[in-house]
Amino acid sequence: MDDKDWRILKTIAEERNLTKAAARLYISQPKVFHQFNIIQHLFAQPTDEDHCQHGIALNNLNQI
Repeated sequence: MDDKDWRILKTIAEERNLTKAAARLYISQPKVFHQFNIIQHLFAQPTDEDHCQHGIALNNLNQI
């Protein structure tokens, strides 16, 4: 995992929304989603983020 991946993960956690994170990072939303899935697989975690009505809330296992 490189600095770019950590920056994406940190921004998703802060924004709690993939679209807002993508806009803040100046990256397309599909690219952010793709990188997020790659990061999850690196940690051998299935898609376990909570898509709540207020955005994405990472669970304890995914906290930064």
